[in-house]
Amino acid sequence: LTPPRAINTLKAAKLYMIEDLEKYCWDYLRDLEGLDSTLILQTLTECLKCSFDLPEELQCTYWSNILSKSASVVQSPFFVETHGSVIARLIKLDEFHVDEETLWNRLVEWSASAVQKPELLGPFADATPCQPAKRAKTNDDDSNGIRPSETVQQEAVLQLMSPHMRFIQMNKGFFIDKVRKHLGRKEIDAVTDYFLVGRISEGLLTRKRVGLKDPIIEVEEKQDFQVCCEFSQKKLKFTKPILLTKVEINSRATGRFFGEPCFFNISFTWSVSAANLKFSNSVASDSDNTRAPSKSTIAINLQDPCDELIVDIASDQIDKVGSIEVTGMSFKPPVELAKSVVQRLSKDLLVKPTEAKNDPDQ
Repeated sequence: LTPPRAINTLKAAKLYMIEDLEKYCWDYLRDLEGLDSTLILQTLTECLKCSFDLPEELQCTYWSNILSKSASVVQSPFFVETHGSVIARLIKLDEFHVDEETLWNRLVEWSASAVQKPELLGPFADATPCQPAKRAKTNDDDSNGIRPSETVQQEAVLQLMSPHMRFIQMNKGFFIDKVRKHLGRKEIDAVTDYFLVGRISEGLLTRKRVGLKDPIIEVEEKQDFQVCCEFSQKKLKFTKPILLTKVEINSRATGRFFGEPCFFNISFTWSVSAANLKFSNSVASDSDNTRAPSKSTIAINLQDPCDELIVDIASDQIDKVGSIEVTGMSFKPPVELAKSVVQRLSKDLLVKPTEAKNDPDQ
């Protein structure tokens, strides 16, 4: 089953009231092989092309996955076949976290494809003025094999997209070699002024595509270190992903003296592993004060959150460890963050099969 077949079969099943077949198609559209980015783009495109109205809940699921997998979306082989209504929404989103140069290259490819398949243009259909073919550039290395007249149309589409592009986030050489030739004089002058003297012209976007951002919350998690002495490793599972910053072990109490707990004096080498990285060993320090637990700390520097940690301690020393304290920053999973964004922007994001050729700036 493919998205086009599923949608056409679903329409027929609804028409002839074949409930089992209808349910089978809906189940496929809800799963899409684990909500694959390419299949999501195909589904949204097919719905727009054949005027099929997807439920709001399912569209929200699709858009949440698009935003949480932005890089795979823009690199999808189907990106150049995606309907213009979807493209118009993507380029306006600060949350669509992709490299601006990569996005531009893909938009050039998409526009070359769309001017040859007008059913894909959607809101960009009106950006195809009939201009003299002599303005077309026929020897560009990114012409994608389109005719001179189609090149004129392609440039009109790209110029309509330009207000939503973050040109100043691009390398100067890339802008000059790959972008400038597709833009109008006003856009070229605005970006050039910024690169030369830092002047920000009206309408020039300066902010980056920030992606999905979540308030950072510092968390501490403490676990008793209960493990059989013959094993040297202890795996800690976190309730949610944490960007680890510090791991500390504390010695175990050996008993009580006059009603007060006494603790082991520990001195040994240990290490921690997280996100397939092993962090430098640390030697726990002896403490002369047996009334307080000995402590030893390893600082951790991770780029991405993880949901588990492995502590490696010599097997003959494990029985002296009482607890492990983990410190880090907590983040929501990307899909959860994306759901919040989609809920906030649902009015603007959800596509409708009856969409007219609207100006994408609206």
